[in-house]
Amino acid sequence: MPQLITIGETMAAFTPDSVGALRYVQNFGIRTAGAESNVAVGLAKLGLEAAWVSRLGTDEFGCFIRNQLRAEGVDCSRVIYDPDHRTGIMFKETGVGETKVFYYRENSAASHLCPEDVTPALLDGVKVLLCHKPEHYIKFMRGRALDLVVAGHAHGGQIRVAGRGVFSPGQGLFPRYTYGVVDGRMVISAGAGNPVHLPRWGNPCEVLRVTLD
Repeated sequence: MPQLITIGETMAAFTPDSVGALRYVQNFGIRTAGAESNVAVGLAKLGLEAAWVSRLGTDEFGCFIRNQLRAEGVDCSRVIYDPDHRTGIMFKETGVGETKVFYYRENSAASHLCPEDVTPALLDGVKVLLCHKPEHYIKFMRGRALDLVVAGHAHGGQIRVAGRGVFSPGQGLFPRYTYGVVDGRMVISAGAGNPVHLPRWGNPCEVLRVTLD
């Protein structure tokens, strides 16, 4: 029974074998791309029991993601397979000193993950949960019997004025959840990178370290 669970979208990522605009690329490699599943893989490699929760389409990309994560030792038994929506995909474009990412995940299976999917039985015995976006805490986890919730990136708070986040892509203007500790058990990290095209004013990068007893 895993004590650590991550929840969020994982996509099939296509990486070119050459530098330049995608219109000139002939061959791509394929791998998985998702912050939460990456953490689950890392925990499994450290010898911890970790599970990943999400929705996947009943398509070949969904099968690919499931098989890759299982092969890394991640428990995928809580994944929901959605016959009505497709698995999200993404393409990377590499250039000299620059990488662009193109997402094709609108209306994906994972975008339809809802609070009803995260049942009490699913979290039975789980003590620590990682969710990519702070707003997922209210949507999925508030009121659950968890010891600790970690939000991997503060998508709001790249611009901070007087210690307050100004804008979050997931929460709009003046987001409530951007950085710090919420309800005494959710820790929101400022993150080491900047996932949106906003300056990090007053919001220095950080790496969050959690020690488990």
